Amino acid sequence: MALLQRLIGQGQTFAHLAKIALDLALREGRDSGSINVVFDVYREVFIKNAERRKRGSDEGVRFKTFASGHEIRQWRKLLPDPYSRSSLIRFLIEEWKDEKDREHRQQDYLHDP
Repeated sequence: MALLQRLIGQGQTFAHLAKIALDLALREGRDSGSINVVFDVYREVFIKNAERRKRGSDEGVRFKTFASGHEIRQWRKLLPDPYSRSSLIRFLIEEWKDEKDREHRQQDYLHDP
């Protein structure tokens, strides 16, 4: 999630955001033999969520479905909601499964000086 927190999702589509996140992960790990992407686990009943509610920073936008072409309008409000984060992670995984796109991007970074 640290990688996603750094991105500016406002005005992007979810598909474009997925490509930007994958590019960033590949760029940061280009000198590595392999890249493992690990996501946090987000549960509804969790100490972090209680703390966010206590501080008043848990007000987020809940997305039930993510469509590739949907334009992101409230990026910073999407991330605080645990359900939306989990849905976003599932969406990213599905987008990154496109093997042709992934191999093409890997080749770009393997040959990048």
